[in-house]
Amino acid sequence: MLYSPPFTRTEAAWPAAARPRSTISTKELTMPRDWDLVRAILLALEQLPDFKGQLRPEDIQGYNAALVTYHIMLIEEAGLIEAIVSQTMGGEAFALGRRMTWAGHELLDAIRAPSMWNRIKRTALDKGLDLTLDVILAIAKKLAELAL
Repeated sequence: MLYSPPFTRTEAAWPAAARPRSTISTKELTMPRDWDLVRAILLALEQLPDFKGQLRPEDIQGYNAALVTYHIMLIEEAGLIEAIVSQTMGGEAFALGRRMTWAGHELLDAIRAPSMWNRIKRTALDKGLDLTLDVILAIAKKLAELAL
């Protein structure tokens, strides 16, 4: 995780009136993982104009900022992106996406095309598999092999 001012781990860094709208309480961190949102975040990060860009949770349309913040934290933990993540002692969290890692690019390349992404989800559902990173990549690989 990258930490830089003013993103500190102290509550004083974010007085109540100044807290960004995309902060979330750690009490809310029992949200389910949404792979469509993960894909949307990766696609948005790829579109940043340069390596100094930042993806704010509010930049992802159609999703609650708290849910996007949580997913940025999740995919940063998975090593798919680099992000600025801050959590206060009071339990509020804030996250900005910075860039994709090699693994993030590999995943996005596998799920970029909407038709492929829908086939991956449908295959997992038909086989009774939960969507995990390993399952997504395995199905994508198998579908690519069948297409050759």
